[in-house]
Amino acid sequence: MSGKSEFTVFVYNGFKKDVEPLTLEGREIVRGILFAAAEKAGIEILAWCITPVSYRIIIKTTQGFASRKTEQRRPLVSFQKRFQQRVSSWVKYTTGREHGIWRDRYKLSQLHSTPETIVAVVSVDAFPMIVGLVDEPEDYFFTSYYHACLGDKNARKGILQLVGTPSASWPVAKRRYRKMLLEVTQDCSKS
Repeated sequence: MSGKSEFTVFVYNGFKKDVEPLTLEGREIVRGILFAAAEKAGIEILAWCITPVSYRIIIKTTQGFASRKTEQRRPLVSFQKRFQQRVSSWVKYTTGREHGIWRDRYKLSQLHSTPETIVAVVSVDAFPMIVGLVDEPEDYFFTSYYHACLGDKNARKGILQLVGTPSASWPVAKRRYRKMLLEVTQDCSKS
């Protein structure tokens, strides 16, 4: 991606209300589909969260939204289409469901500034705490933060880039990021 402008994009969608929530095994399968689709499309995932009823991801791409030409947005569109189609096929196969599973078309939001990007990333990793799935950020397996705490180099790389501390040691970055996660969660609970 060197030599080209980079964009950070927030992507999310959820299942329709009549779709069974994903089990632990189901979330692990969706996680595998997510990373396979990203690799195929050449998309870098910086942060991610898969809940029983939705997914949220922050991706880095050279494809902005300024142009409406399909070929300029192809990697982003290809990634999202492949991901949602594979998840849909898997859910339909395992449940016998014949109708669509997604609440609506996936949402894309291009993030323009560093503070906006950091808040979005933190909200992705904090989402399980915000909705009450866990009390501590490192307790929810299906987030980039959890995997970064386990030592996953790609998860750490994304967090270090987004927090603006790519050269910091992981323990320092982890303390900063965890503090941010807790602040976002407290702000959301006050609202």
